[in-house]
Amino acid sequence: MGEKLEKNPKKPETTPKNPETTAKKPELTPKKPDLTPTDDGPVKVSMLSRWFKKLLSHLGDPKNFGRGAWVATRAVLLLTLLLGVAYPLAVTGLAQVAMPWQANGSMLKTASGEVVGSKLIGQSFSDENGMPLPQYFQPRPSAAGTGYDAMASSGTNQGPESALLIDEIKTRRAQIAAFNGVSEADVPADAVTASASGLDPHISPEYAEIQVARVASARGLDAETVRALVQQYTEGPYLGCIGAPGVNVLQLNLALDEL
Repeated sequence: MGEKLEKNPKKPETTPKNPETTAKKPELTPKKPDLTPTDDGPVKVSMLSRWFKKLLSHLGDPKNFGRGAWVATRAVLLLTLLLGVAYPLAVTGLAQVAMPWQANGSMLKTASGEVVGSKLIGQSFSDENGMPLPQYFQPRPSAAGTGYDAMASSGTNQGPESALLIDEIKTRRAQIAAFNGVSEADVPADAVTASASGLDPHISPEYAEIQVARVASARGLDAETVRALVQQYTEGPYLGCIGAPGVNVLQLNLALDEL
């Protein structure tokens, strides 16, 4: 028997396929960065990660590290010379030329040249028992250490409603009035209250005025002579408008000793 012929046999493919039409087209949509959280920390962002890797590789290069260290060392040395040596020397030299007395602490001396203190820091004029000396003008109270201690500058830290402060003011007012022979109503506020620093070298002209008669009597001087010295060492407000007039007690007492 003969072989059966297949119906509609498939024709052989004679036309070759076009590789351009059959090839898979590339994806044009850019891939999104991997935002999947990892165990190492926050979400990884590919761009940031690449930047850090580049930075680490740059720092890891011995040449770059040595160059950066040398630049930093030169900058430190230069700034140290400019700001730590040259600038302080220039300012100190200028101050010594322009205002040597102020630059050296505004020190006051006696007629014999002995340094007795600074114009900027008050002093107590009392005996070894802490009692005020009648021949000297007295400063205002001080809360700095045992009194005018420059190493312990401080106020009392007591408020206006403090019962302790009120009692101290009443006691001081009575003592000052009796010491100077005036009524308690004539005692000014600065005579019974300490300054914020405890080192204020000034008193008010009103406080100086109630001490004139006592100082003049203790020294055997005319009251007008003492009052003239008070006016001489009364300083006006800073720049003519800041603060109130004040009398420098140390300067005034030194002037009394030189009479």
